[in-house]
Amino acid sequence: MKNFNGQLQTAIDIFTNNYPKHFFIPACHCQLDVDRMDYLIRDSFFTGVAEGVIGYDRIIKMLTVKMVN
Repeated sequence: MKNFNGQLQTAIDIFTNNYPKHFFIPACHCQLDVDRMDYLIRDSFFTGVAEGVIGYDRIIKMLTVKMVN
């Protein structure tokens, strides 16, 4: 941690459920999470197929956060 000068603290807080903006937490643990989007792109690149190529930047831009009580 010291090598990164605290740059990973936000990610650590999100994954340990300690981040104050709680709507980020489901984005890391759902059917359309960032890890899933990453492996789709990575696997399609290394296998040479286009089926896993997704517009992750557009998906992220189009997300709507809805707070439910």
